[in-house]
Formats: sequence, structure tokens, C-alpha cells
Amino acid sequence: MSDRRRYALATCRVGARGEPEFLLTTTRDGRLTLPKGGRDEGEGKKAAAKREAREEAGITNPSLTGDRVQYQHMTTGGNIQQITAYLSVSATLSRPDRTERWRQHVWLSADQAAADPRVGAPLATALATLEQALARHATVSYIHAA
Repeated sequence: MSDRRRYALATCRVGARGEPEFLLTTTRDGRLTLPKGGRDEGEGKKAAAKREAREEAGITNPSLTGDRVQYQHMTTGGNIQQITAYLSVSATLSRPDRTERWRQHVWLSADQAAADPRVGAPLATALATLEQALARHATVSYIHAA
């Protein structure tokens, strides 16, 4: 049995209406998810989340808050993955790796994610939990374009 654990980065910005928004990316079947993936040999969990965010969404220099949430994700093949998502409140947004440029990126608040049919209920719940965690932090930085 292969390892079903994946590590994600929940990158947050302040939206136009002042609410926190999270960067989601498309999957091959058009669903929305956090940038995520497995660990490379010898790689730590947070390092894997940062690497996947860089590869899939072009996120660099993330500032992690120490907050994390776990949820389950069902793949298109019907497999269940255990996801650990780490909250990032500041980062630089550049171009994703060449092999991942087919992905589209969307900024959504937790409420918008809950209402979007492309976002699974476990992820929407995880984003709502992370949004509550943001209340403990004094500021959320804007994402800086590279």
C-alpha cells in the first residue's frame, strides 16, 4: 500500500472586502484544492508543503504561523488521502514550475469555498478552521507578486 499522506500549504491574503482568502489550484478533473503532495525521500513535512506550493502555484518565501489542520481528500480514483495543511500568512507569488503551468489559481474565502461545488466539504471545513486560527494573529500580509 502506498503512503496516502499529503502535505499542503494554505496561503492566505486579505481580499478586496477585507476577508481572508486562500489560494486554491485546479486538479486535472477541474476540482479546486490546496497545492499539495507527498514527501520526497529525506524531506520534512513542512518542506514538502512548501515545495509543492512552489511547484504547483509559484508560492515562495512562505511565512508559516504554526497553525495546521488535517482533513481527508478523495482522489478521482477513489483513494482517500490524509492531508496536513500548514497556514501561511505571507509569501511571494511567482510562476509555478513549467510542468504545472496548466493549473488555474483561484483566491476564495472560506465561505466562498464552502459554496463552490468544485471544493470538497472536508477542504471547505479545513479552510473555515484555518480562518478562525487567523483571528489569533495580529496581521495578514498581502501576497507579493514577484
